[in-house]
Amino acid sequence: MGSAINTAYRIESYTVSGQILISPELYARVHDVVGVQGTIEVQFKGVEQPLTLYDIRGMAGPYQVALRDTPQEGLDPAQRPARSDLLSPCTAKPCLRSAWPGR
Repeated sequence: MGSAINTAYRIESYTVSGQILISPELYARVHDVVGVQGTIEVQFKGVEQPLTLYDIRGMAGPYQVALRDTPQEGLDPAQRPARSDLLSPCTAKPCLRSAWPGR
């Protein structure tokens, strides 16, 4: 049980803002009832091989649920070029090493 809890904790540490990430083992069991937005490869400390995580958007079948898209109304577009830079150190979640260009 300790290994499963450790893996779940590590996977959760890569999520942001309500995101649902699942392991390849779980995806193999539920692939026919989940919608995947994409995948990400992560490298856990102390593990040689990277792990592919599946970014889940919703569930089909009797569940028929999906995560909401980010609402676009009421948002002001950023002036180009816009950048997001990390200004303080992250302690709870992994941080990007580079800035993302704004849309």
